[in-house]
Amino acid sequence: MNFELMPDHVGELYTWALKELHDQLRPDTYFEIGTATGDTLALADCTSIAVDPAFRVARDVVGKKPACCLFQLTSDEFFARHDLGGLLGKPVSMAFLDGMHHFEFLLRDFINTEKHCRAPRRIRFSDAT
Repeated sequence: MNFELMPDHVGELYTWALKELHDQLRPDTYFEIGTATGDTLALADCTSIAVDPAFRVARDVVGKKPACCLFQLTSDEFFARHDLGGLLGKPVSMAFLDGMHHFEFLLRDFINTEKHCRAPRRIRFSDAT
């Protein structure tokens, strides 16, 4: 596929969608892999943990958070050395996995993160006609 011929993206940025998720779900814990400059981490107002092998945080990422821990290492190293649920003191409510951008890394991050997540909320749909 020739990416040079693809049109420019004209939709909303993924940060808009992530902010909407934070606003609607109001998580009490947040976990992020691939923080880079901190734009997405700054959206969370709850206890947060961020993992990135080379942070380039260029903004206030703490904001209103009661606690915010940054781990400067790879996600594989993080999961080998730390207990995510233990660090948070409770299950992960929301996670954003934006690490290496390769399927095999994302799958591994997902498997390692999911072990520490809370059970999904049950959503009931009405029989509205």
